[in-house]
Amino acid sequence: MIRHLIAGILLSGAARAAVDVTALDTWFATPPAERREIPAEWSALPLDTKEAAVLAVDRVWQSYREGARKLGWDAQLAPFPPTLEEIVALPADQRPKLSPSKLEAAGKTMPYVLLAKGKKPEKGWPLVIALHGGGGTGEKLAHPHAWPVNTREWQAQMALFERVYPGDALYFIPRMADDNDGRWYFDYCQEIYDQVIRRAILFRGVDPDRIYITGISEGGYTAFRLPGNQPGRFAAAAAMAAAEPMENAPPENFRNTPLRCDIGENDTMFDRIGLARRMFEKLGSLRESDPQGYLHHLEVQKGRGHGIDYAGGPAWMVQQVRNPRPKKLAWTVQALHHTVNLRNAWLSLDEAPAALPVSITAEIDGNAVALNARDKEGKPASGLKLRVFLDDRLLDLDRPVTVTLNGRRVHDGKIPRTWAALARSTAASGDPGGVFSAELPLK
Repeated sequence: MIRHLIAGILLSGAARAAVDVTALDTWFATPPAERREIPAEWSALPLDTKEAAVLAVDRVWQSYREGARKLGWDAQLAPFPPTLEEIVALPADQRPKLSPSKLEAAGKTMPYVLLAKGKKPEKGWPLVIALHGGGGTGEKLAHPHAWPVNTREWQAQMALFERVYPGDALYFIPRMADDNDGRWYFDYCQEIYDQVIRRAILFRGVDPDRIYITGISEGGYTAFRLPGNQPGRFAAAAAMAAAEPMENAPPENFRNTPLRCDIGENDTMFDRIGLARRMFEKLGSLRESDPQGYLHHLEVQKGRGHGIDYAGGPAWMVQQVRNPRPKKLAWTVQALHHTVNLRNAWLSLDEAPAALPVSITAEIDGNAVALNARDKEGKPASGLKLRVFLDDRLLDLDRPVTVTLNGRRVHDGKIPRTWAALARSTAASGDPGGVFSAELPLK
């Protein structure tokens, strides 16, 4: 099968996009849990020019999409719905009834609806994950969806979509999967969000640089926690009537993810207003020292308690657009529930560190990459399996690249563009913005 790849390398640049890379097709059509490691031979198949790499990116993404289709991913997300405007234009007796769909992970079932509003932007639909309030109850419920509070709050999210939330967007509005847990950030929830984002990008026309998360109260806690532990994935987040301790959503991880919080000045239960003020004070100090990052806004609504105006946060949020290739990264790696996120833009870990948390900073200046990794005591971290992904939009791969780690030079030379880097980054991210043509593994 590798011969097809080799044939592709030997073809002229104009012809490479059409090469039949059978090995890639087979690899991507295999369920992720069953895929073998990236074959070593793929790393030996360089892409010698920027132009060849651009064509190869298109070919790898095509292979990834077709592999996902063969795995049935296109049918695992509800069809794109008629927009609100299209529904309203129909006679009342001809309007479709809203019928929830379901997604599953780890034995849990999450009901949800997909709702659309407005017109599709030129670059694709923004996707908004909108999480309802409520949470859990101290009672032991007969089944996972038995608490009426969560059902009412879910319905309230649909009403807010219709009357308050901004248009020109696709909304994923789930109902909590298990009222006995009462949390939106548990491992199975994270798995479902990942399914939704990957499938929506591939098959529902979603713009990967406009993925958002918002939530109210219990949902708002996860609007802090999820982007605060998955830096680089969301374009922005808006938490409403909610706040989190900084150890749950490290402020430094919002370097490239704008964050807004709307909260009542009298929302004192669980010290929500105090937590919000301290979080945003920290974000303010981070922005002072790093003015190109840490865009944030705290809106304290006067005279309000836990009930607030929900219009401002989502409207601010959807104006933000992700930069998938920022030259500077800040990343505190820790577990969210039990899941450790292993990616932040062009930096990744091959496996979860043995000791957490780990703090990593990374910056590209010209053709130099400076990395710094520290353990929880501030000492140089050890035992990490870091991987730096690069391409010609970040630096010039035709020239030598210098990489330092904790002040020590660990690489000085060219880093080749390869099919292996393209395949690995595509599979790991499921995101066109996360596809890179070169990689440098570091230990």
